[in-house]
Amino acid sequence: MKIRKNTNYGKNKFQSNGITVAFNNTTTNTIISPFEHSHEEYELMIVLCPVWLKINDNIFLSEAGYCYCIPSETNHGIIKPFKGMSFIDIKWDKLVFENYLKLFNIPTDFEFKTKFSLAYSLYNLVTYFIEIFNSNSFDKHYKLRRIVDLITIEVFDQLTLSKSIKRVENAFTSTNMSIALKYINENYNKEINITTLAKLCNLSNFYFARSFKSYTTFSPMAYVRKVRVAKAVHYLTNTTLNVGIISKLSGFKTQARLNEAIKKEFGLTPTQLKDKKNIESIVYSKNR
Repeated sequence: MKIRKNTNYGKNKFQSNGITVAFNNTTTNTIISPFEHSHEEYELMIVLCPVWLKINDNIFLSEAGYCYCIPSETNHGIIKPFKGMSFIDIKWDKLVFENYLKLFNIPTDFEFKTKFSLAYSLYNLVTYFIEIFNSNSFDKHYKLRRIVDLITIEVFDQLTLSKSIKRVENAFTSTNMSIALKYINENYNKEINITTLAKLCNLSNFYFARSFKSYTTFSPMAYVRKVRVAKAVHYLTNTTLNVGIISKLSGFKTQARLNEAIKKEFGLTPTQLKDKKNIESIVYSKNR
């Protein structure tokens, strides 16, 4: 499978004063091709649903509700795109980024290598950006320029907070989604159902399921399966445990369930996947 050297957002991007904001529309019926690339710009990827990311040689399933920093000239990409994938990209020209570092009194030895929680204030801004972008407002361009500036200020505020280890309210906290996400990530190897998750969030099953999908683009149980598959991949590629034990450790009731999930995700059986030398060859093995 060929890997593209860059991504293509089509018309879903806006550029202003050395800053680009682009987004992958959750309603798209097409799947972008996998890609790897590097560039001089500094980039921040805001992930609204689990996405397989590669940053340098590290391939992992990103978490919904987090921002991932990509330094200048760093090789990175999305490895297994899918329909309904939802993320937002912000890029700053190198000089623009360095000027903002000075503006916010951030030390010149600052390393743009971190992951931080998507603050509610930033989530509101990027949501508003998409709303205005898709509108027919007569002053659309002016509004987008202002929003891009506000997004940049908010991002640097959050970078400053994350460097000083201050707690930032996650955008999903206000909607109770972070409670469910945390529970899933910590209890993926146990029995999980919608009723349990809804009760944790003090919501009805129907409202919880609808809200969860609107924020992650996955149904609750599809998200659980995604997390379990990611854990299974870790065990398969980093341990000598047999497939039967791995199925239990990663939360699958039977080895047959694990086989089915791995086959659906990668087009391989767990045994075939385990025989691969590294996760990169696995993730690249099938474009689905």
